[in-house]
Amino acid sequence: NATPGGSENNRGGSENTPGGSENIWSENNRGGSENTPGGSAKARSGGETPAIDALVKRWTQIGLLLASLYGILLALALPSVVRIWYAVGTACIPGLLLPLMASYVPAIRLKPRFALAAMLGGWLLSLVWLLRGMAHAGQYWGGIEPMYPGLLLSLVIGLAGFRRAQPL
Repeated sequence: NATPGGSENNRGGSENTPGGSENIWSENNRGGSENTPGGSAKARSGGETPAIDALVKRWTQIGLLLASLYGILLALALPSVVRIWYAVGTACIPGLLLPLMASYVPAIRLKPRFALAAMLGGWLLSLVWLLRGMAHAGQYWGGIEPMYPGLLLSLVIGLAGFRRAQPL
C-alpha cells in the first residue's frame, strides 16, 4: 500500500478508510489527473475543451492583475491596515450581505438579476459615500456611515426581486 489504509491505485477500501487511500492528488485516483482532485475540465466533460480552458486561464490572469493593481493602489492610498479593512468592509459588505443571506436561507430567494443589482447597487453607493467622506475629512453626508445607505439600497433592490421559495 502506498498510503495508510488504501491501495496505490485507490480502487479498493480497507478497515481504515472506506474507498481507499486519502491521496486525492494521484493520477491513479478515480477520475483525477493533472494535479486536480476531480481531474481536468477535459477529463470531467469527456471532450476537448482547449478553447474554454484558454478563456478561463486568460480571465483568471486578468482578474489577478486587476486585484494586484487594486491592492497596490489601496495600500498606497491608505497606509494603515486598520483603515484598509474599514474601507474594504464598508464598501463591500453592503453589496454582499443580502445576497449571501438569501443563498443560505431557503425561505428567501432573489431573482438573479435582482441579486446582481443589489450587489452592485449596495457596493457602489457605499463606495461613493465613502470616497466622498474621505475627500471631505471624514464628514459623510448627513453624518451617516457609508455602510448604512448601501445596506438600505441593497435591501430595497432585494425586496423588489424577492420571490418565495417553492415548497418541497
